[in-house]
Amino acid sequence: MARRGRKRKSGARYPSGDRIPERVESPHAIALRQPHRRDAPLEAKHDQRAETPFGTLNLIGAISGAEYRAGLDFARIVRRWRAVVCAPKPHVDSLAGVLEPRPSPLAIDDPAERKHDYDAAFEALARAGQTAAVIVARVVVHEEPVPPGGFDALVRGLRMLRDHFGLR
Repeated sequence: MARRGRKRKSGARYPSGDRIPERVESPHAIALRQPHRRDAPLEAKHDQRAETPFGTLNLIGAISGAEYRAGLDFARIVRRWRAVVCAPKPHVDSLAGVLEPRPSPLAIDDPAERKHDYDAAFEALARAGQTAAVIVARVVVHEEPVPPGGFDALVRGLRMLRDHFGLR
């Protein structure tokens, strides 16, 4: 004979019907398992810089703090200029928001200043060489890992940017 009534859910439940989690992990334990943090030192895996390969280079001591700040300043300048020219984001993970209208360049109050900053940063980067400029853009702006054999060019480019921004 069949059982009468509704089927019961298995497992421990709260009075609301939500399942009680079997174990709760700390955010640090979750961060230890994330693949983009695998190269970061163990004690710094929860650090915000471990989010990107570029930040991890600073965490492990491969690049100095001034070079890291110069790279962040460069990325900020590139993002600000892309907003002026309404350039799409380099990485599109989904089509959500792709067809939405972009703000017009007229809404930005300082496009000439942004263009000047962008040109000056790329001129400083060009003194390090084309390879360095490409690798810095890929690693710092696009948040890609350093390509094989490209670390020297990355450091050369970051040092030019550091000198350009006057960071020490």
